[in-house]
Amino acid sequence: MARVLICTVGGQSQPVVNAVEQNRSNAPLDRVYFLCSTGSDPAASDATIEHASSRKIRHRCSHCKRESVQMLKNPPLIEQARLSPEQYVIERVAELDELAHVLQACDRIERHIRSDWTQESVEVLANYTGGTKTMSFGLGLAAIRKGWSLQLNTTGQGRPNLTRIERGDLVLPQDVSTLGAQDAEQRALQLWEQHNFEGGVSILTAALSQLVLSGPDKQRLLALQRRCALWVAWDRFEYGTARELARQDPELRAAHGRTLAVLDKTVSLMMGNEPWPRRGITGLELIRDLQANAQRCAARARFDDAVCRLFRATELLAQIRLRSRYAIRTDDIDPQSKAIPGTARQWLEAHRSTQEEGVPSKIRIGLVAAYRLLEEMNDPLGAYYGRRKSWLLNALSMRNGSFLAHGLTPIGPESWRSVGAGWQEWLTQAMQSL
Repeated sequence: MARVLICTVGGQSQPVVNAVEQNRSNAPLDRVYFLCSTGSDPAASDATIEHASSRKIRHRCSHCKRESVQMLKNPPLIEQARLSPEQYVIERVAELDELAHVLQACDRIERHIRSDWTQESVEVLANYTGGTKTMSFGLGLAAIRKGWSLQLNTTGQGRPNLTRIERGDLVLPQDVSTLGAQDAEQRALQLWEQHNFEGGVSILTAALSQLVLSGPDKQRLLALQRRCALWVAWDRFEYGTARELARQDPELRAAHGRTLAVLDKTVSLMMGNEPWPRRGITGLELIRDLQANAQRCAARARFDDAVCRLFRATELLAQIRLRSRYAIRTDDIDPQSKAIPGTARQWLEAHRSTQEEGVPSKIRIGLVAAYRLLEEMNDPLGAYYGRRKSWLLNALSMRNGSFLAHGLTPIGPESWRSVGAGWQEWLTQAMQSL
């Protein structure tokens, strides 16, 4: 395993040198990253890394009280730490007190580490003793989020000198696992509120793999990760997978087990040939689930995706009605079925596919034809379609021109506001007609 050290650099070289020496005494360091300030500001610390520097030491005589100033020369930091050119990298921050710039510098360091050690694991040690308060805070925050080991120079019993870091101070690790768990949990919950379940899984997986967590912290993150993973599968219509995840958690099983079982069974009935049960499953649960899925897409400004789901819910509603009530499948219609009126048989034949060698021709119908068939069968859903046909056809026209259908016009927030709510209401009233 490779080992790298990241140090914030301030006006004093002693704490950085001490951090390098003590970490190197435990095991070899493959690289040291210096996170430092730069620019015209006299307080900029990058000049001390590769160049000699001087500092003033003020003395006051205990007898006459006169003050004298002594200039001390410091060798370059890399010379004191005995680092060759290939053993260190300098990462500069131009704005001393801009936290965003410090975090960006930490991101650059992380990318540099990943580019050099792509196939092996890396232990990253982050020492935040030196530098400005913003630099120290920024490195500490980055370490918590990225799972780096955090450390500070201290005596372990409180420093006697609160002005300067003495060379004899020890480099002690800081336990940030609970802070890391809390940070990951908070960020995952924020993504949860935005229905970004994939993002929540990603953050929690990284925290669980990088942090050494206590039992309660680990269990809390695992439970939240499982909840996010369940909804990732649910939003992808992988009801069986979501159901298995719900079974692993008593709370999830109690909250969603029955619903997922019904959804999974409905899909199985639609794909199979077994008779539709008279009780327990209406199939409308699947339509309501698609409606809720569309609303989550719209909340994330994915309006094309939302309209796709409303289109599918509308089509699926007719398919479920034909399958559950009349045992008719829209992908293979038998025009001689007793449920189909004679007036419909002629136009249904126009939907028969061209027969290919070895492949029997079939009658397949889409959304509008399915509702027309229900209308001619005097079905309640067909009657509702007959009354609200013009509204639906206008909505379908907008959908057909969208980027994810047959056109090149993305659906924006205004289009969604004008059509989305009305389409949801159309579906709700259509189900009420049954």
